Amino acid sequence: MVLALGLALVGALPAEARTTPVPATATRTTPKTPVKKPKLEVKRDTVLGGDHFRIVTPHGPVHVWRPPGYRYATAGTLVYVHGHGSSPDEAWQNYNLPAQFRASKQNALFIVAGAQRDSNDSIKWEALGELLKTVSRGIGAQRPNGRVVVMGHSGAFKTIEKWLDYTPLDHIILLDALFGGIAEYKAWLETAKGHAENKLTLVATAGRTLDNSKVFVKGLKGVVTAEEVPAKFDDFTRKQRTARVLFVKAQFGHMELVTGKKAMPILLRRTPLLPL
Repeated sequence: MVLALGLALVGALPAEARTTPVPATATRTTPKTPVKKPKLEVKRDTVLGGDHFRIVTPHGPVHVWRPPGYRYATAGTLVYVHGHGSSPDEAWQNYNLPAQFRASKQNALFIVAGAQRDSNDSIKWEALGELLKTVSRGIGAQRPNGRVVVMGHSGAFKTIEKWLDYTPLDHIILLDALFGGIAEYKAWLETAKGHAENKLTLVATAGRTLDNSKVFVKGLKGVVTAEEVPAKFDDFTRKQRTARVLFVKAQFGHMELVTGKKAMPILLRRTPLLPL
């Protein structure tokens, strides 16, 4: 009788309650395929007594130079970005960049990276961090822990604009380059993460860049003006040397700023890079 009652109760249960539970199957995860880093073609030689690397990357060639006397422990990083109508190879040779870097007497890892050849060209390096990691892989050494400085000429402003979110970037030098990006560069100085430490050297010759520079500095705090690039760094006043924003009305022509060997070495000494 008890057995019959038990069977009757089971029969009264809904079908889903009478179903024998199926053990859960363990979830299998497919292992991720490691992303292969693109192969780099590296050529190393000596230029002006320093170590020179030409690294061919998927984004084009990059030149890297460590000056004689380079000290990793206190070194910083300087990235030079060329303007329209040029390339890393052309800028390296035609602007005599290693000699200008050496004349600055700064303890830095000097990098010359690719940028747009014209306004319709693509940005070669969308992220500064990616460029620096690629350089480290190419030369087989970590980037030094010192300050990061970017110097750009003319149309380089568009590439550098993409890099303004890179928090370690401390100082930007725009060489007759403020053709646009006024709001973005102002935000880098005023509201970006770590903006209190950011500094800008703004150099203009005439025309659009000079007009834009005047608009840019209007209302900005900490702006000091220089009427020319001095022959010697010590000819800058103390306020000009230490200003958060230095607006320089250059006496040189647009191309002379990067080919004349008189502006770049002086302006690089205004950065937080340490001397050799």
